[in-house]
Amino acid sequence: MMYKKSIKEIEKIVKEELCLRCGTCVGICPKDAIIVNEDYYPYCPDYEICDDCGLCLKVCPGIEVNFPEIVKQTFGEIDYDYYSNGFFTKPYMGKTTNENILEKASSGGVVTQILDYLLNENIIQGAIVTTSCHDKPWKAKPILARKSDEILESAQSKYSVSPVNSLLKKLNGFDGKVAYVGLPCHIHGLKKAISLKRKLKDKIYIIIGLLCSTNVEEISTKDMLWASKIKEQDVKKIEFRKGDWPGKIGVKLKNGTQKELHHLSHKEGAFVFLTRLYPCNRCLYCIDASSEFADISVGDPWIKDEKGNYKYSGGWSLVIERTNKGKEVLSDIKSKNKLILKQIPENELFESNKTVLYTKKKTNSIRLDRAKKRGKIVPNYYIKLPNFTTKDLLIERFYSLTLMFRKSRFFQRLIIKLLVSNFGLILIYLKRFINRLIKINRQ
Repeated sequence: MMYKKSIKEIEKIVKEELCLRCGTCVGICPKDAIIVNEDYYPYCPDYEICDDCGLCLKVCPGIEVNFPEIVKQTFGEIDYDYYSNGFFTKPYMGKTTNENILEKASSGGVVTQILDYLLNENIIQGAIVTTSCHDKPWKAKPILARKSDEILESAQSKYSVSPVNSLLKKLNGFDGKVAYVGLPCHIHGLKKAISLKRKLKDKIYIIIGLLCSTNVEEISTKDMLWASKIKEQDVKKIEFRKGDWPGKIGVKLKNGTQKELHHLSHKEGAFVFLTRLYPCNRCLYCIDASSEFADISVGDPWIKDEKGNYKYSGGWSLVIERTNKGKEVLSDIKSKNKLILKQIPENELFESNKTVLYTKKKTNSIRLDRAKKRGKIVPNYYIKLPNFTTKDLLIERFYSLTLMFRKSRFFQRLIIKLLVSNFGLILIYLKRFINRLIKINRQ
């Protein structure tokens, strides 16, 4: 049986480890010829169904994302600074006034509050969000939420791949408008799909983007369960950001027992090492840290004061207003006393996101450029890369060396077993101490 040309190219993208598993090819296919497997990779079970229209390839962000074109599509003719957080109008610290939402949220509950308000006011009739599988709570899955309790269930971060854009096909017969929540890669695919199917734009009321450093494979959580001697079949629920901000990975077992999977907080504990041990391969070429093409971008406020303490701990979200639609929605919800918004200076926005910005704008760009020169197939963003300093190049090489252990299941499990142990706790404290010494010397 002859392979169809477009499907063959999609399979090549998967083979070259450039597939984002965003689900856009699944959501755009008019024949439902593409589905996803257990790991959310797309494939065609029956090539006879495919009519080789080529839409799947045209919307794939894994191999190509035209940044200048999407900037124009989203913001019009503007001065766009690629080496920053993208175009925005105002940055805020935000927090919901709903204690029930705040309790379940990772930080300030802003995304959940926006969705809940829009749904209850009948401004939208649904929301594309990510939740957890009930039978595999470490696994993420996208849903088209139509009720407040479904939106509340999707609150809090899910550190696993989710084919969000596979749900775009549901919008064809959907009566009403939806809010859309996704990572930068999801939004890249969505924007490409909108450029081909204008009706999608009419269906989507607002796009809310999540700040993202690197997504991790779901096996990372399963390995942490293994290292903690917890059987997968005993797990009822996983909360990736449980407790006081910034939270820890908490597990609720079917017998009612609750446990934590790592020491210290999300930012300082074992979780921070997962992005080196279990990163999704295509994330290592991503150059969008803050969902630059959303109407509103939301993330955690990693802003420290002069003493090195987090300035906005205790349940706040970093909120980046980007478009008129974003401004309209935020102002409306704030006026109804559903949302607290405090404008912050631009330097605090940069301070909050500077580490991830450097990794994505510099480190990942160097890696992309180096791979291209070696003859590898890499994504094209249609932007000119800067001149990198010797320091930039050395940092990238060291970063890449720390990624070598991800290729071995033996080392992945060995390191994660160490990190969740008491000895691992000592190492984490040592790392914290060294970082403080470096900071003092710099001052």
